[in-house]
Amino acid sequence: MSTVLEFGKHEGKTLVEVVFSDPAWFRWAIREGVFHDRGGPSLQHEAEIIWLKARNIRKPRSYPAGSSVVYYYQGWTGKFMAVRILDDPQYEEHADVRSLLDFGYASDAGRRDQLGQDLLTKGIKRILFGENARVTLKMKEEFFADPDNFELPMQQAAE
Repeated sequence: MSTVLEFGKHEGKTLVEVVFSDPAWFRWAIREGVFHDRGGPSLQHEAEIIWLKARNIRKPRSYPAGSSVVYYYQGWTGKFMAVRILDDPQYEEHADVRSLLDFGYASDAGRRDQLGQDLLTKGIKRILFGENARVTLKMKEEFFADPDNFELPMQQAAE
């Protein structure tokens, strides 16, 4: 199980729980050195590894091999709207087609979009665990513990 935080607004939650509940805060805390300042270099390192995984999640095997992750956004504002996995996304408008699920996608635009971040988090949970699944801490921790769920940059270089 990942480390339980002993400080701040997420006190009592594991690092993995925070990624699933508040990825924008998690990203901010890494950038600002909050984990390092409050828990030392080992907590910062663990958080960075979890964030790397959260940015590089493979599609579940239940989806067809050639399918793509499609991130939809409002064309006029650029704000995030939805994430789906599609077999043939070539004609999708206002969409960014990628190969991996990414908890940081909504916050990459550089503007604060809490609704977009919430929609992204719910969409990723739906894709990973099912439409109506009650996602437990155990499910989240087991998911992040399985290296087969991630395509990390080091793996891409080795392949």
